[in-house]
Amino acid sequence: EASLESNVRTIQVAHNIFIQCMAELGYIGLFVFILLILATVAINYNTRVLAKAGHDPPDSFVIHMSYALDEAMWAYLVSGFFVTVLYYPFFWINLAFVVALNAIVKRERLKGKARAGRMPPVRGRGAIREAALTH
Repeated sequence: EASLESNVRTIQVAHNIFIQCMAELGYIGLFVFILLILATVAINYNTRVLAKAGHDPPDSFVIHMSYALDEAMWAYLVSGFFVTVLYYPFFWINLAFVVALNAIVKRERLKGKARAGRMPPVRGRGAIREAALTH
C-alpha cells in the first residue's frame, strides 16, 4: 500500500522577474526584456526633452507624467525582485503609456511648427490631393 506522501510534489517559483525571464526565455529573452526597460527610460527622456523645447513655459503636466511613468517602472522593477510578475500587464501597460505620451508630445510639436509657419498644415485625409487641386 502506497502512502499519500509519495504523490506530493513541490513546485519552486523564481520570485524574481529577472530570474523568471532568464529561466523561461533564456539569455535572449532576458536581453530583450532589459532592452525594453532601457527603451522605456530613453523614450521618457526624449519626451521630456521635446516637452521642454516645445512650449515657452514647458508643459509641466507632460514632464511630471513622464517622471511618474519612470517611477512606476522603477517601482515595478524593485517589487519584481521579490515577486514573480513578469507576465502581469503592469510593465506592458506602462510601456504603452510611455509610447502614447511620446506620440502626443511629438504630434503637439508638429502642430506648433505648422502654426508657426514652418510646415504647411495638414487637415485630414487627402490633404495632399486637395492642395494639388486648389493650385
